[in-house]
Amino acid sequence: MSKQCSQCDARAELSLCFLASTVGRPERLQKCSAGTALCKSCMQSLLDRLGSAMPSAMVARLRAAYTVIDGQSVACLNPSLSLGSANRRGRDDAQV
Repeated sequence: MSKQCSQCDARAELSLCFLASTVGRPERLQKCSAGTALCKSCMQSLLDRLGSAMPSAMVARLRAAYTVIDGQSVACLNPSLSLGSANRRGRDDAQV
C-alpha cells in the first residue's frame, strides 16, 4: 500500500522517526516517535533546512543514515550494485 508524503502530494519513499534515549543511567529509557512519511525531494529539503537550525553533527548523522537507506533502495532495484562498505560506514556514521 502506497503512502503519501506528509509535505506534498508525491508518493512517500521513507518514514522519518525520532528516537530519544537516556544515557549514563543504569536503566536505559527509549522512546521512538511516530513516523512521518516523506518523499525524497521533501527529505532533501528538510535536511537542507535543518542545517541552519541544528548542530552540524546531528544533521550529518541524519544525512548519513538517509544516504545508506537511499543507497539500499537503489540496490534493491539494481542488485548488481555492491553497498557492503557503504552500509557499514553508514551504520557507524548514523550512531548518535
